[in-house]
Amino acid sequence: MVVGVRMAAKKGKAEKIRQWASEFLVSHVGGNRAYQWTVVAVFLSVFVLIVRPLSLGAVDLWNRHGMTEQDRQESYGLPFPVSKPPSGNGHILNRDQLRWIFMQEIRMDAMKECLNHGNESAVREFMQLVDDYNMRGASYCCETADLRAAQQDIRDYREEIRQSAMAEAEALGWSRSLYDDGR
Repeated sequence: MVVGVRMAAKKGKAEKIRQWASEFLVSHVGGNRAYQWTVVAVFLSVFVLIVRPLSLGAVDLWNRHGMTEQDRQESYGLPFPVSKPPSGNGHILNRDQLRWIFMQEIRMDAMKECLNHGNESAVREFMQLVDDYNMRGASYCCETADLRAAQQDIRDYREEIRQSAMAEAEALGWSRSLYDDGR
Protein backbone atom coordinates (compact mmCIF):
# COMPACT_ATOMS: atom_id res chain seq x y z
CA MET A 1 0.00 0.00 0.00
CA VAL A 2 2.81 2.40 0.84
CA VAL A 3 4.44 1.75 -2.53
CA GLY A 4 1.17 2.57 -4.32
CA VAL A 5 0.87 5.84 -2.45
CA ARG A 6 4.47 6.74 -3.26
CA MET A 7 3.97 5.94 -6.95
CA ALA A 8 0.82 8.07 -7.08
CA ALA A 9 2.66 10.92 -5.40
CA LYS A 10 5.53 10.58 -7.88
CA LYS A 11 3.10 10.58 -10.82
CA GLY A 12 1.44 13.70 -9.42
CA LYS A 13 4.80 15.42 -9.02
CA ALA A 14 5.86 14.35 -12.49
CA GLU A 15 2.66 15.78 -13.96
CA LYS A 16 3.19 19.08 -12.12
CA ILE A 17 6.80 19.26 -13.31
CA ARG A 18 5.75 18.50 -16.92
CA GLN A 19 3.07 21.18 -16.77
CA TRP A 20 5.47 23.73 -15.25
CA ALA A 21 8.13 22.92 -17.87
CA SER A 22 5.61 23.31 -20.68
CA GLU A 23 4.46 26.69 -19.36
CA PHE A 24 8.06 27.78 -18.79
CA LEU A 25 9.09 26.86 -22.32
CA VAL A 26 6.17 28.68 -23.91
CA SER A 27 6.59 31.82 -21.79
CA HIS A 28 10.42 32.04 -21.79
CA VAL A 29 11.59 30.26 -24.91
CA GLY A 30 8.79 31.13 -27.28
CA GLY A 31 6.49 29.17 -29.50
CA ASN A 32 9.11 27.64 -31.82
CA ARG A 33 8.73 23.86 -31.23
CA ALA A 34 12.18 22.97 -32.61
CA TYR A 35 13.85 25.45 -30.25
CA GLN A 36 11.81 24.12 -27.30
CA TRP A 37 12.95 20.57 -28.03
CA THR A 38 16.56 21.74 -28.22
CA VAL A 39 16.28 23.34 -24.78
CA VAL A 40 14.68 20.15 -23.41
CA ALA A 41 17.43 17.99 -24.96
CA VAL A 42 20.18 20.15 -23.44
CA PHE A 43 18.50 20.05 -20.02
CA LEU A 44 18.10 16.27 -20.14
CA SER A 45 21.70 15.82 -21.28
CA VAL A 46 22.98 17.87 -18.36
CA PHE A 47 20.76 15.93 -15.98
CA VAL A 48 21.75 12.50 -17.28
CA LEU A 49 25.47 13.23 -17.58
CA ILE A 50 26.07 15.33 -14.45
CA VAL A 51 23.26 15.50 -11.90
CA ARG A 52 22.12 11.89 -11.92
CA PRO A 53 25.58 10.27 -11.51
CA LEU A 54 26.33 12.60 -8.59
CA SER A 55 23.05 11.80 -6.90
CA LEU A 56 23.71 8.08 -7.31
CA GLY A 57 27.19 8.37 -5.82
CA ALA A 58 28.96 7.37 -9.03
CA VAL A 59 31.76 9.82 -8.32
CA ASP A 60 34.09 8.66 -5.56
CA LEU A 61 34.56 10.70 -2.41
CA TRP A 62 37.98 12.01 -3.39
CA ASN A 63 36.81 13.39 -6.70
CA ARG A 64 33.92 15.18 -5.01
CA HIS A 65 36.52 17.10 -3.03
CA GLY A 66 38.65 17.71 -6.14
CA MET A 67 41.60 15.72 -4.79
CA THR A 68 44.58 14.85 -6.96
CA GLU A 69 46.57 11.65 -6.57
CA GLN A 70 49.18 13.52 -4.53
CA ASP A 71 46.40 14.88 -2.26
CA ARG A 72 45.16 11.33 -1.73
CA GLN A 73 48.60 10.14 -0.66
CA GLU A 74 49.07 13.08 1.71
CA SER A 75 45.65 12.47 3.27
CA TYR A 76 46.60 8.90 4.25
CA GLY A 77 43.60 7.44 2.43
CA LEU A 78 41.01 9.63 4.13
CA PRO A 79 38.07 10.67 1.95
CA PHE A 80 38.81 14.37 2.26
CA PRO A 81 41.82 16.59 1.61
CA VAL A 82 44.48 17.01 4.28
CA SER A 83 47.16 19.66 3.79
CA LYS A 84 50.33 20.28 5.74
CA PRO A 85 50.19 23.81 7.15
CA PRO A 86 53.08 26.24 6.71
CA SER A 87 55.68 26.31 9.44
CA GLY A 88 55.64 29.22 11.83
CA ASN A 89 53.25 30.73 14.33
CA GLY A 90 50.05 32.70 13.94
CA HIS A 91 49.02 31.50 10.48
CA ILE A 92 45.32 31.36 9.72
CA LEU A 93 44.68 27.70 8.89
CA ASN A 94 41.94 26.33 6.69
CA ARG A 95 39.96 23.15 7.33
CA ASP A 96 42.36 20.91 5.36
CA GLN A 97 45.32 22.17 7.40
CA LEU A 98 43.43 21.74 10.68
CA ARG A 99 42.72 18.14 9.69
CA TRP A 100 46.46 17.59 9.27
CA ILE A 101 47.11 18.88 12.78
CA PHE A 102 44.45 16.67 14.38
CA MET A 103 45.51 13.68 12.30
CA GLN A 104 49.16 14.16 13.29
CA GLU A 105 48.22 14.26 16.98
CA ILE A 106 46.55 10.86 16.65
CA ARG A 107 49.42 9.45 14.56
CA MET A 108 52.10 10.60 17.01
CA ASP A 109 50.20 9.21 20.02
CA ALA A 110 49.82 5.84 18.28
CA MET A 111 53.45 5.73 17.14
CA LYS A 112 54.67 6.70 20.61
CA GLU A 113 52.80 3.71 22.09
CA CYS A 114 54.75 1.24 19.99
CA LEU A 115 58.08 3.10 19.82
CA ASN A 116 61.13 1.12 20.90
CA HIS A 117 62.95 3.64 23.10
CA GLY A 118 66.09 1.55 22.86
CA ASN A 119 66.24 2.16 19.12
CA GLU A 120 68.03 5.50 18.88
CA SER A 121 67.39 6.02 15.17
CA ALA A 122 63.66 5.34 15.68
CA VAL A 123 63.53 7.83 18.54
CA ARG A 124 65.41 10.40 16.45
CA GLU A 125 63.03 9.99 13.49
CA PHE A 126 60.01 10.16 15.79
CA MET A 127 61.34 13.36 17.34
CA GLN A 128 61.66 14.82 13.83
CA LEU A 129 57.93 14.17 13.37
CA VAL A 130 57.22 15.88 16.68
CA ASP A 131 59.39 18.86 15.75
CA ASP A 132 57.66 19.17 12.37
CA TYR A 133 54.28 19.08 14.10
CA ASN A 134 55.38 21.70 16.65
CA MET A 135 56.64 24.03 13.92
CA ARG A 136 53.27 23.89 12.16
CA GLY A 137 50.67 23.31 14.86
CA ALA A 138 51.93 24.96 18.04
CA SER A 139 50.20 28.31 17.47
CA TYR A 140 47.61 29.08 14.82
CA CYS A 141 44.35 30.90 14.16
CA CYS A 142 41.26 29.52 12.48
CA GLU A 143 37.54 29.94 12.01
CA THR A 144 35.46 28.20 14.70
CA ALA A 145 33.33 26.43 12.07
CA ASP A 146 36.44 25.05 10.35
CA LEU A 147 37.87 23.91 13.68
CA ARG A 148 34.71 22.01 14.63
CA ALA A 149 34.28 20.49 11.18
CA ALA A 150 37.91 19.34 11.00
CA GLN A 151 37.72 17.85 14.49
CA GLN A 152 34.59 15.92 13.54
CA ASP A 153 36.06 14.72 10.24
CA ILE A 154 39.15 13.35 11.97
CA ARG A 155 37.20 11.99 14.96
CA ASP A 156 35.15 9.83 12.57
CA TYR A 157 38.37 8.19 11.29
CA ARG A 158 40.36 8.12 14.54
CA GLU A 159 40.76 4.34 14.73
CA GLU A 160 41.76 4.01 11.06
CA ILE A 161 44.38 6.76 11.50
CA ARG A 162 45.68 5.10 14.66
CA GLN A 163 45.96 1.65 13.05
CA SER A 164 47.67 3.11 9.98
CA ALA A 165 50.21 4.96 12.14
CA MET A 166 51.02 1.84 14.15
CA ALA A 167 51.47 -0.15 10.94
CA GLU A 168 53.75 2.60 9.61
CA ALA A 169 55.85 2.54 12.79
CA GLU A 170 56.13 -1.24 12.46
CA ALA A 171 57.16 -0.95 8.80
CA LEU A 172 59.81 1.64 9.70
CA GLY A 173 61.24 -0.68 12.33
CA TRP A 174 60.28 1.57 15.22
CA SER A 175 58.21 -0.95 17.13
CA ARG A 176 59.21 -2.49 20.42
CA SER A 177 60.90 -5.85 20.27
CA LEU A 178 59.64 -8.84 22.25
CA TYR A 179 62.53 -8.39 24.67
CA ASP A 180 62.09 -4.63 25.19
CA ASP A 181 61.74 -3.71 28.85
CA GLY A 182 59.10 -1.03 28.01
CA ARG A 183 61.20 2.07 28.80
